[in-house]
Amino acid sequence: MTSLELYHFPDSLCSQKVRLALAEKGIEWKSHIVNLLTFENLKPDYVRINPKAVVPTLVDDGKVVCNSAIIVRHLDKNFPEHRLTPVEETLTEKMTKWIDLQDAFPMRELIYHNLKGFSGIVARRSMRMKKDLVAKLMRENPNLHTQYAAKLEDVKNWNATVDDRAQVAAINGRMNEILDQLENELRKSDWLCGANYSLADLVWTAVLHYLEQVKLDTLWRNGRRPALAAYIARLKARPSFKEAIQDYLAPKVMEPIVIAGLRRIFLGF
Repeated sequence: MTSLELYHFPDSLCSQKVRLALAEKGIEWKSHIVNLLTFENLKPDYVRINPKAVVPTLVDDGKVVCNSAIIVRHLDKNFPEHRLTPVEETLTEKMTKWIDLQDAFPMRELIYHNLKGFSGIVARRSMRMKKDLVAKLMRENPNLHTQYAAKLEDVKNWNATVDDRAQVAAINGRMNEILDQLENELRKSDWLCGANYSLADLVWTAVLHYLEQVKLDTLWRNGRRPALAAYIARLKARPSFKEAIQDYLAPKVMEPIVIAGLRRIFLGF
């Protein structure tokens, strides 16, 4: 019986990172899908597990681990088979820099601003609803006031940034700079930290895939950043990409989740 449980959402960027680690390492785990579209992550029972009310959350034999960057390191340290951390210290330091770079980047603001069409409408309506719901939950759960107050402030800042064209333009510009760094690095090697695939490649798989989802793949297509384009093709050819990302985005998985979310977001139930 597995001692690992993962609370996650199929289309969550950070959930994808952790599922990739689990797939690459061949670890068995128990799945708990938290539907972000119906705001299950904001329910008191989940906030007691993860005070920031985000996914993913890993529970390893009763120990709760939050933050995808911390979780993937935890998995690689505690399940040493198929090691994804370089042995050489300089390469480990390099890996850490690449992981920290993506972890600190405001991806959710970039994603929500760049979502177009109906997906953009749903995302922005959902964001507005979160503010009222968190405020309500804060009133109803005084024992969780600190957690909900922090979440409310976070959601307000998130909304403000997405609506601020200057801030989002700066975020988009910063991503362009990072993609240049990736291109330069990948001209030297197939992977980000030496000759072997590592946790750095794993987390960037999810980030680059998400940029494709919001139609920002023009940043490397048609001969622009060719080393990066070839790198993405290598990442997507790995079995873990299908297992951890594609299979979870299949209609049979996502359709009931999305339908439930649309009912909540537009009909209120």
